Amino acid sequence: MDEAAAVTEEAVAEEGKGELSEFDDYAREDIETIEEIGRELSRMKTRFYTGHCTGEIPFRILKRYMGEQLVYVHSGDEVSL
Repeated sequence: MDEAAAVTEEAVAEEGKGELSEFDDYAREDIETIEEIGRELSRMKTRFYTGHCTGEIPFRILKRYMGEQLVYVHSGDEVSL
């Protein structure tokens, strides 16, 4: 298993949600791109807010790399700056 697959499996296991089959809709290249974005954004001293357009699976992959830097915003949530 390559590193990207291992990280993805681990992210799913850590979240305790779903099966690896959830990633079937994503090409390995797409998952690797999402992981690369997560690594790059995690190097910035910034908090990022995202919503439903990101998608649950990409959000979970990004969250694995970004931790508290990535916040999911629901309709009606307020963000204080």
